[in-house]
Amino acid sequence: MKLVKIIFGSCLGTILALVAIVGITSLVGAIMGSKDSKIKSNSYVTLDLNRVIPEKTNNVQQDNGPNFSFESVDAIGLQDIRRILKKAQDDKSIEGLVIKSSMIGDIGSAKTSTLIKYLKEFKESGKPIYAYGDYIGQREYLVMSTADSIFLNPQGALDFRGFSRVIPFYKEMYEKLGIEWNVFYAGDFKSATEPFLRTNMSEYSKEQSREFLSDLEDIYYDTLIQNRELIEPEIKDAQDRFAIRYAEDALSYNLVDELKYWEEFQDVLMAKAGKEKREDIHLVDINEYNAKAGKKTRQRGKNKIAILYAEGVIEYDTEGPGNISEVDYHKAFDKIEEKDVKAVVLRVNSPGGNAYSSEQIWHRIENLKEKGIPVVASYGNYAASGGYYISCNADTIVSQPNTITGSIGVFGMFPDASKLLNDKLGIYFDTVKTSPYAVAATPFYDLRSDEEEIFNSSINRMYDLFLTRVSEGRNMSKDAVHEVAQGRVWSGIDAVENGLVDVIGDLDTALEIAAEMADLEDYGIMELPYIEEDMFQRVLKQLSAGASIYTSKTPMTKLEKQVIDQYKMLKQALQCQEPQFLMPFVIE
Repeated sequence: MKLVKIIFGSCLGTILALVAIVGITSLVGAIMGSKDSKIKSNSYVTLDLNRVIPEKTNNVQQDNGPNFSFESVDAIGLQDIRRILKKAQDDKSIEGLVIKSSMIGDIGSAKTSTLIKYLKEFKESGKPIYAYGDYIGQREYLVMSTADSIFLNPQGALDFRGFSRVIPFYKEMYEKLGIEWNVFYAGDFKSATEPFLRTNMSEYSKEQSREFLSDLEDIYYDTLIQNRELIEPEIKDAQDRFAIRYAEDALSYNLVDELKYWEEFQDVLMAKAGKEKREDIHLVDINEYNAKAGKKTRQRGKNKIAILYAEGVIEYDTEGPGNISEVDYHKAFDKIEEKDVKAVVLRVNSPGGNAYSSEQIWHRIENLKEKGIPVVASYGNYAASGGYYISCNADTIVSQPNTITGSIGVFGMFPDASKLLNDKLGIYFDTVKTSPYAVAATPFYDLRSDEEEIFNSSINRMYDLFLTRVSEGRNMSKDAVHEVAQGRVWSGIDAVENGLVDVIGDLDTALEIAAEMADLEDYGIMELPYIEEDMFQRVLKQLSAGASIYTSKTPMTKLEKQVIDQYKMLKQALQCQEPQFLMPFVIE
């Protein structure tokens, strides 16, 4: 008993010490912040594209890692970026905006288009936008093309090589390990399982890839030429020849305006502001500006429209920002009904995921519609597979032209590790069972033909349910849905033509439609799901889970990002204990 008291006392002391440290750190931060709480004159707000930009502020998963920090920095979402830029437009202390790019961020095609729209709104105020980069990614460059002038480091580079889809194939690796995969899928274009069955892309996969990548590139060039007044054939020819490799190449093709080192770029800002010393101008990160001058004002209007952000992979029985599950979203739907919301906009940015969780969210949308609450779906970067499933019953579906949507299909898979265990490790299993299927679907034994029939039947049943949900939601016959389904992905443009989407537009378009459906002229916005973690909660979560506190920047090279994205897709595929509605690839 004495030992228990000692251990308890030690743990309590540690917790109290932690609380004291957090309290003191917060107090010191508040005091230091109050001393310099005003924005200095001749300031430029800086937006660094080498950061995660979610749809909703802080709606991102935390990094896992050994680093520990008391820094609490928001991952500012798209809508809050717009709000902050509007504040900066009217702020006499702000001279303009600086866009920075040094590596590669995580924006996505549809988010890029939305961010460009908000930057153009800022330019309408008459304040300039300048862009500077050491190394500029292709998507980041499109954002920077809105700037009045683009500056590139003389020893930097601009990545301008077109769009691609890169897929790793694991079949032979697993065969060498002695592992074979039992794979079941519905839909010829549902290529998420191909890496475990093949060593190259199927013709179905190549066909859909060519079509949506061509759509993405067309939209890219349309935007770029509008922003920079370039000649498309000339630039396209340079891309195809990989003629833009060095900073001087980007300058010669008019993709950038000047080559400057960072301190020389600051001299340009100094001259634009009419100052003589660099110390007379100030670069204020958008997070810092938000903390000092951009605090959120309450949106007025007795009537409310809820924006429900469905961002991330759909996972069963999970909680927290950056993913979608029935756990958090049941709470969100309860809040919608409790607050007597007049309309809902479901903002989807998801490649899909767990089939069960997708069905639960679909069901809650049905409940809202039965209560007379109109639901409008708004699609961001992705609304594919499960991302489409959870929104296919919306009254109206609005998609951005470069959204990747569709992928109406289903798959399930589990490993057969009997060769690895028996031949390579010398591990054998035996069993006693009371029923023929008591140990079905185990990695320890080969799958019998009758078991294969059962699993195929289950996948086909789930696919039929998917077709039914889309058929009823879109007022299409199941045969018509099947024609555009089979796991095939579409751009937003093509999805309008084949009936999977109603309108091309963005979140603003969806809000306008929702307000009209609810007969509202004056309304406020309620954003869900709530993210209620404060600094102390983040620290406690880090201590319990070993996760580093999230910061606004996630520095990585392009190669690192490609590896991480592929790893995430592989991890989700390997976790499919239940049937999956998951988009089959990562866009580069």
